[in-house]
Amino acid sequence: MTLRHALLVPAIVLGAAASVCGCPRPPPPSAAKELPPPFMVPPGCERNLSGRYAYEGRPDWTYLGADDGTTLVLSVSRADPDGGPSTSAPDAGVVGVDGGSPDGGIAGSGSTVSISLRRTSNGFVGRIEHTAFPAPGVECRVVFPTEVCACDDAGLTLLSVERVAVDPSCQTPPTDGGVERKAHRLVRLPPPPGP
Repeated sequence: MTLRHALLVPAIVLGAAASVCGCPRPPPPSAAKELPPPFMVPPGCERNLSGRYAYEGRPDWTYLGADDGTTLVLSVSRADPDGGPSTSAPDAGVVGVDGGSPDGGIAGSGSTVSISLRRTSNGFVGRIEHTAFPAPGVECRVVFPTEVCACDDAGLTLLSVERVAVDPSCQTPPTDGGVERKAHRLVRLPPPPGP
């Protein structure tokens, strides 16, 4: 063996070892990406809740639900005495403070109600928004924290803050933390008849 061969053998051995071991490779990308937490909603609320509803005991108040699988939006309307629909009729609540039945709104407001509820890991939660008029010429958007607490084939039940006080500057006075909540049952209506 010559010197040249003696140097060549270790080089071949080192080359083979390097090709087997190679440089450290970066770890493969994670096969499973971190999934968002699952929705924690009442039984039956995971299904599509799109459709028409009426406030239990008040069939003149109707709700049209649009559900995309995460968010349920309910648009509210009230039948006028002539039988036609209206989205601007006030409820029979107490002016300026009532969040009660049937639409979670404020009496005398004359504006539409917006209900938006989202399926989350903390429940099926959201808000009812309505316009309040705490003083002549003063218009305030009021939010009532709301959640869906039950869903079944016959309808769904919302639980919302019962009253929200609003002053003429549209501020909500501080409370002692004890807020009244009220259940609102929405009864599923059959689909409208076809053409």
